[in-house]
Amino acid sequence: VYFFRGLAQLMPGDDAMAFVMAHEISHVTQRHGVRQMEKSLAIGSLLNYTIGSNTTSGMLQLVLDMHYSRHDEAEADRLGLIRMAKAGFDPSQAVEAMAVIARIDKSGRHLPALLRDHPLPESRIAALRREAAALKATTPPAPKLAAGPPLPATPPLPAPPAPAVASDLFPLT
Repeated sequence: VYFFRGLAQLMPGDDAMAFVMAHEISHVTQRHGVRQMEKSLAIGSLLNYTIGSNTTSGMLQLVLDMHYSRHDEAEADRLGLIRMAKAGFDPSQAVEAMAVIARIDKSGRHLPALLRDHPLPESRIAALRREAAALKATTPPAPKLAAGPPLPATPPLPAPPAPAVASDLFPLT
């Protein structure tokens, strides 16, 4: 899982950053990348077998791949929201994280929804807002951890070493 520093610097706080991390972790735990490749290979093979390898089969495969990709993104949003809440982060901050992403998303605004690999940011924000409210209503707040026992007193520092003395055998001090 990785993300770039520029995105981390744009996040309004740790809770929003926790959503980004939980979202990406959800992609990994659900094996979205592997499943996407498997589906793409299967769909491509089926289309090439039934209608031949041509522009039409390529376009159909692209549209079907995009559908599965949008589904995976929505699932990663939902599971990421649950993960961040379980870790004690505020799930409503997922909306703030997605708002930042929507502001910086310049590519693909002109693409029809059918050809997008991610759902529209506006629809993701609305879904996250609904799911965060439902999650907050059903999830008890994370338990507050009690303060640990006091740390033991630090031992006194050892005496400083004796000053170095130059000798004929070791002239450097």
